[in-house]
Amino acid sequence: AVQFPSYRYKPLYLSVINGSLYCHPLSDCKPRSRDQLMDVKTTHFIQRLVDALHHARKNGETVSDAAFAAHFEDCPKMWWAEMTGGDFCQQDDFYIDPANKTSPRPLLLSESSFINLTWDIPAIPYNSHNNDEEALTRQTLSSLLYGKGSSPDSWSHAWSRKRESVFFIGRNNDPFRLQVACEVNVLEPPLSRKLYISDAGEEKRWRNNCTEKAAQLQRELGCIARHICRPEPVSADEWQKELLQHKYALDLPGIGPWSARLRLLLLAGSVIFQQTRSFEAAQFYDLLLKRNGVLHQFSTSKELVERVKWFRQHDQVARRIALAGHTFAWHCLTREGIRQFLMTWLRRLGRISKRQSPARRQTDSSCHTDEAISLMDHETGVLDDVLQRCV
Repeated sequence: AVQFPSYRYKPLYLSVINGSLYCHPLSDCKPRSRDQLMDVKTTHFIQRLVDALHHARKNGETVSDAAFAAHFEDCPKMWWAEMTGGDFCQQDDFYIDPANKTSPRPLLLSESSFINLTWDIPAIPYNSHNNDEEALTRQTLSSLLYGKGSSPDSWSHAWSRKRESVFFIGRNNDPFRLQVACEVNVLEPPLSRKLYISDAGEEKRWRNNCTEKAAQLQRELGCIARHICRPEPVSADEWQKELLQHKYALDLPGIGPWSARLRLLLLAGSVIFQQTRSFEAAQFYDLLLKRNGVLHQFSTSKELVERVKWFRQHDQVARRIALAGHTFAWHCLTREGIRQFLMTWLRRLGRISKRQSPARRQTDSSCHTDEAISLMDHETGVLDDVLQRCV
């Protein structure tokens, strides 16, 4: 693993040894300034790994040893026992020297990766998966599609009541968002009824204020500035209500190459369009959907409008695609579905690790480890007295 210049966090090294999760701090690990988002990401990912290993042990499954790394805030959350479930993530000094030529080479994980350009693996679920917002969407859809009085035709009835315009309400996190809102407003005004940037008047997010840029786009392209850039915030309930009422939805670039909203768009049962930059980035679950025509790519606003018009003329095709996306998200992006993904991923990585050099367990000629004495009991959280010490 390497440290990218754009990251101020060095990679956090993790490993699974004899079915236990180990954390390996870097040699210069020191407490750093707090980053709430990174703390949350670290906690969510480690808890998911712990849960997956608990499940494996409970069901008698074997997970081969494996080493991997991720860019997370490591020291404060891990080593000072501040993280829930910390008893199951043990500090160890075996892999801390990245320069050691015989140490295992950890696979670098990420939340999203441009798989045609980089070597990191998109295997980290974004921390918003299975959160309260998603629970609200699932609850609403459960009553609508699967509750009392539902029938095999419930999906068709729900689809027929949706609007045929494009849905995107979001913040001004990327210039492309406002650009698309303006261009679609000019090309096909009826499609852009719910395509705009919100929270323009929020003082806390003054950097994201789109007022001036919207006025500039109005002068240059002729779109309506007050339509594409609105000062009023949109509540989660209102956002969800609008999403469920639209057949077509946009997943546009934001603060990173991942998408926190994609899982909600899939659940809602919309035909989803991604701009090229988002489409070329893969998360842990969406590459399959892109390769099989569930998610759709566009590069320009004109191309987007043309594709939406095509689907409006072929409504049965649009309905089947939307149902496929909903079905996948409904069953596979649950907490259990993500746990099964992590187990499958760990098993595959373990099989690859088994084919590595026999020297992977040896640090140098005078220092070795005995895995037999490093077992950790997941049920009690007790580590043996001797933990991976050089002898």
